[in-house]
Amino acid sequence: MGTEGTCAIVLEAKLKLIPRPPFRSLVALGYTDAFHAADHVPEILPFHPIGLEGFEGSIVDGLRKKGASNLELLPEGRGFLLVEFGANDANESKTLALQLIESLGAIARSAHLATVHGERSACGLANTRIRSTSSCVCTWSTG
Repeated sequence: MGTEGTCAIVLEAKLKLIPRPPFRSLVALGYTDAFHAADHVPEILPFHPIGLEGFEGSIVDGLRKKGASNLELLPEGRGFLLVEFGANDANESKTLALQLIESLGAIARSAHLATVHGERSACGLANTRIRSTSSCVCTWSTG
């Protein structure tokens, strides 16, 4: 995790440890800007993702300038959300991701499906981050 413009010293923290699901699915959603992406967070939260990250298009621009790989997997857009689901079964994880895309309707105009095994790969998308107006679903197993 990067500092992303902030630094702090944590002197004390209370944590709640949760089980790590062996199967994951990642949905990449793209919007016209980060503000439109943020507007859809309340619609996503009822699906109980295990991870949700938002960022704006200049991050993708910087990755593109650096020659980052896997950007072709990302949908068009200038504001992005990465939504991660986890489950003990590969089909359950994938189903959760597809249900989200279906519920978002017109926002998720097309779904590109890629299956990757091994958390390191994470579709390359989780490592590279995103671009969008439609969606991309990646699934992988951590086991």
